[in-house]
Amino acid sequence: KGTLVTVHLKMTTLFPVNNIALVDHLPAGFEAQNDKLMTNTESENTNTDTTPTWYIHKNIRDERVEVFAKELSVGTFEFLFTARAITIGEFKVPPTTAEEMYCPDIFGCSGSDLVTIE
Repeated sequence: KGTLVTVHLKMTTLFPVNNIALVDHLPAGFEAQNDKLMTNTESENTNTDTTPTWYIHKNIRDERVEVFAKELSVGTFEFLFTARAITIGEFKVPPTTAEEMYCPDIFGCSGSDLVTIE
């Protein structure tokens, strides 16, 4: 089945922004988990409830998680989700990105890293 991990994303805005897309591309070796499809035991162990929500929509894909917001004021916004380790190895963690969808000159990204699944 693979180990479940909680992914904690944190985005800080320095000025008000609109139509934001926050995208976290998972490293190979992981799959994002849809909390609504998890068993009771799994969901009890990985509570990723982020209420109150600042976003209006989220997409949970196998290889990435996308979160969309209409308007954000100045501040820090957090999003948690669950991923499952599915393959043993060392993998590159790609940067998480955020951008205004209709003004791509306003964007930001995290650094990258390496993760090992044993």
